Amino acid sequence: MKLFPFIMSLLVLFIAPAAEAETFELDTADMAPLFQTRLPQSVYQYSRTNQLQDLTITNAAGEQLPYALLPYEHLYPLRTLTSEIKQLSFFPIKESKLSTADNVAIQIEKNAAKTLLDMSLTNQHATEKTVFLVDAGEKHPPLQTLVIKWAGAVGEMLPLSVFASEDLKSWSAVGQGVLLKTAADDSAILQNTIHLDVTTEARYFKIKPADKLTLNLIDVSAEYTSVRSLSPEIYWQKLPFQARENLENGIVNLDFESTGRFPARYLQVDLPENNTLTHVSIMTRSQVDKPWQYLTAASLFRIDQAQARHGNPEILLNSTVSRFWRLQFNQTNGGIGSRNASLSIGWLPHTLVWNARGNAPYTLHIGERQQIINAVPLTALMPNDKAEAVLALPVANIRLTEMHLNPQNIANSWITPPDYKNWILWAGLLLGLLVLAVMAYSLFKSAHLDRK
Repeated sequence: MKLFPFIMSLLVLFIAPAAEAETFELDTADMAPLFQTRLPQSVYQYSRTNQLQDLTITNAAGEQLPYALLPYEHLYPLRTLTSEIKQLSFFPIKESKLSTADNVAIQIEKNAAKTLLDMSLTNQHATEKTVFLVDAGEKHPPLQTLVIKWAGAVGEMLPLSVFASEDLKSWSAVGQGVLLKTAADDSAILQNTIHLDVTTEARYFKIKPADKLTLNLIDVSAEYTSVRSLSPEIYWQKLPFQARENLENGIVNLDFESTGRFPARYLQVDLPENNTLTHVSIMTRSQVDKPWQYLTAASLFRIDQAQARHGNPEILLNSTVSRFWRLQFNQTNGGIGSRNASLSIGWLPHTLVWNARGNAPYTLHIGERQQIINAVPLTALMPNDKAEAVLALPVANIRLTEMHLNPQNIANSWITPPDYKNWILWAGLLLGLLVLAVMAYSLFKSAHLDRK
């Protein structure tokens, strides 16, 4: 029976839980109900679920705190609109002169000094209605807004119609608008823009005031709007190279493995040799025994000139979380030499908005799935969910250790850690059966001795 206490001591020793989650201390220098925290790259390295579904925040008492996980775009735009105003040439003209292609022959000549309008008429029975012919130029960006300046007609509404044409023969209606300028006391109203129904690259426009109204036009300008991409803050992670496969049909496969569940939105392929022009297909999978899934394709180049390297921009993706990545080159489309390319994946960092209830220290946990994850919509924490309101919150930075700053020392989070709890349960069951067997044997032995 002395074996039983020994077995129980072994159970107590093995029942101690293994530490699978990583913790990060949140630095809250100020006292505030809400904080914002930008997630560092190492938090993603420790996560064992897609979309950071194993992230929790606790206070000193171990209570979970509610938080909202905001994508990068919620606070920082990826694109911006830029506008350019360009003055256009215009000509007052009798509407009947533009009535049919047979009635008019128009030639517009431009030089450095001025613009000339030459018009030959075959119909002498034109009405006196005046419209304005606008020349936007032979080639121009798509436009949707005209800015008008006119004289007189203060306090009067001037309805206008706009027509477009490529050849002065066929006209189509592209928009309507109302001009207005008025003032009273210290306030004024100026409505001088016409927004077209669609963007257009037509060269000619006809501005026609409503019937029985006269427009004394002074100036016409086009407002060109374009979308410009901004440079976001991207987290980059270089993937370890795994293997190369050269097939007889000229296909070369380069395989890589991601060490974390990174939500990849950008790819960087670094070609190893100068003067390389090629094409690559990109595939992914999360398990070795699963087939490769086609993700995207791209043209790649590398040209080194004047001590500078020129290459293709980042490859854009929909957010993709995968463990295994493959670059597939085909010798018929440029291929790749004997050296291997490298692959890096990039993503945009999230921001946490969280409620600092209770006492410090506040701790972020990642890497172990919890029964309850207290993730809530942003409006549950603050009614004003605009970016300006979030960025005005005090910042709680995450303290990083030396190990956090060297992600190559962090274990691969795709590899499932040993399930010690199941092992312990099975070990306890076997040990329990062993105890019962020992006890049964002892009782049987005692009973046998008593009969003697």
